[in-house]
Amino acid sequence: EGKWHFHFTKKLDNLLFSSLLKSLLFKCYCVKLIYLWLLILCD
Repeated sequence: EGKWHFHFTKKLDNLLFSSLLKSLLFKCYCVKLIYLWLLILCD
């Protein structure tokens, strides 16, 4: 049972990590878009 519990929490950690990574990538993408937009506006 302990082994299964460990496997489950590891899977959960991986899910949390991947969603964190995705949100970070999304934020970076949004920042880049805003930056480009500002560059175009200020040009």
